[in-house]
Amino acid sequence: MSMHRSRRPAIRGQKWQASRWVLVAAALSYMLPAVQAASCVAGNSLRVVQSIDLSGPQRWVGVEYAEGAQLLLRRVNRNGGVNGKTVDMSVIDDKFDPKQTAANVGSATMSSVCAVFGTMGTGHTMAAIQAAENVPVVAPLTGTAAVRKPTDGKAFFVRGTYNDEVRAIIRHAKAVGLTRFALVVPSDSFGSPIIPVYRDAVEKEGGKDVALLSVPSVNTTEFGQVVEALRAATPDVVIAYLSQTFPEFIAAYRQAGLAAQVYTISLAYGTKLMEIKSEYLRGIGITQTTPSPWDRTRPVAREFLEAQRADGEKAPVSFAAIEGYIGAKLLVEALKRAGKEPSPESVRRALRDMPQIDLGGFVVPNRGEGLSYVEIGVLDKDGRYRR
Repeated sequence: MSMHRSRRPAIRGQKWQASRWVLVAAALSYMLPAVQAASCVAGNSLRVVQSIDLSGPQRWVGVEYAEGAQLLLRRVNRNGGVNGKTVDMSVIDDKFDPKQTAANVGSATMSSVCAVFGTMGTGHTMAAIQAAENVPVVAPLTGTAAVRKPTDGKAFFVRGTYNDEVRAIIRHAKAVGLTRFALVVPSDSFGSPIIPVYRDAVEKEGGKDVALLSVPSVNTTEFGQVVEALRAATPDVVIAYLSQTFPEFIAAYRQAGLAAQVYTISLAYGTKLMEIKSEYLRGIGITQTTPSPWDRTRPVAREFLEAQRADGEKAPVSFAAIEGYIGAKLLVEALKRAGKEPSPESVRRALRDMPQIDLGGFVVPNRGEGLSYVEIGVLDKDGRYRR
């Protein structure tokens, strides 16, 4: 999710080194029988597992999110770890397949990990929560509001919801005098829940919904008919509620010569977007749910950049990476509060009882609610995020 076009994707899917990323075979090799031990300490390590997309359709986000978290953990371990123990996080590729997420998490939690960290995707996070049983799921990378309700205190969020992002877009557009709205949305479990939120927000802001256009799924890449429908509807604002296929949408939209203001959500701003023509990028409005990694007014951003400069692995500087970094800070704080011999239950209790905590100018509330923090930036001609 780097904003600099000159930077190539920080993806080394075919070059993962076993010493750095523990893939499925290695992760399973030391697993104990299916008995949930009281402690999640192995030797002098606190064990954590992450199942995330490293080689599938969302790898542009997944790799950088995972690398941001590992950047924080390497920093913590170099400085003595947590209560004298290192944090050992195994990262397993699920290829953005919820069934593989469930298999990865279920197998790992059998050997008593302290937490499941940073799953990505709505169905994938729900699969992880179910497979993890009593092991807490920390900082999942999804903003679907419906995921919050059925977690029963098992998942603890850093980011706010996509509902927050869409409401912020509509308020922002209305504040600059734009009143005719259109929504492009997948008709699947990712997209469908946002439709009533969009309609309600447009009505509350006194705007007008002139087009609600659906595509079959989050994987749809053909947008010709949608673009022609937008031409006929003449909106002032197009909200493209898309993720990995937003680059295909904006390319089709620009090629059609349409001029309405386009906004999209945080997940769409990634390395893949930087691969399209630069003239397609200028003026796109994008929401974000964490502080910009380039915003040196935020202590967490300054800390992130300092850690990145000092780290031999050279993690990317991106929104995905800083979100992984912040999520790992929440994990470490919970491990500290869980005691010298933590168990999954003591980690979950620490997360549940934790008061609001400032992680460096970014406050995370308790009770797994996630933070309703949204900022909106606009891309310049080189794809750089500007506030």
